[in-house]
Amino acid sequence: GPVQVDVDMFVLSLRDVSFMNMDYTVQVYLRTRWKDSRLRYDNQPGKVKYLNLNDPSKVWRPDLFIPNEKEANFHKLLLPNTFLRIYPQGNVFYSVR
Repeated sequence: GPVQVDVDMFVLSLRDVSFMNMDYTVQVYLRTRWKDSRLRYDNQPGKVKYLNLNDPSKVWRPDLFIPNEKEANFHKLLLPNTFLRIYPQGNVFYSVR
């Protein structure tokens, strides 16, 4: 069935506003949360609160899009700026910059 995905955006910077071109540059953290029961695991009391995944591509992630965007890029330094955490009941938190 359908998966409910909660999304929030944290704006880090807003710059290069052009009223003439009707565009701007924004840097954000795009954060999503959902539940995937296939990822549930046995949490031994007091031992494992959550799992951090170094390679988020191994897990299904929602395909998000922003209507009317002109261009979008993922922020990269040495490694992709992503973060994925899985909780014992299958709750997933994913953040990308």
